[in-house]
Amino acid sequence: MPGNAFGYMPGDIVTQILPGSRPHILIVSDTLNGDGSRPLMLHNIGWGAREADVLSDYPITGRCRFSG
Repeated sequence: MPGNAFGYMPGDIVTQILPGSRPHILIVSDTLNGDGSRPLMLHNIGWGAREADVLSDYPITGRCRFSG
């Protein structure tokens, strides 16, 4: 996947903070949203694992990229 406006790559781990100061962890997918502007995220926010366009829904608190 080419780079995107956010600079994320598939497999990056992203952390967010939800209301009530609850931490949330997401994994960057290799699929972009409908207009191609940002990657979809793999996450589970209580309804089972989902791939969704939620990167901008809550404040981002961290990002990690592993390299082999």
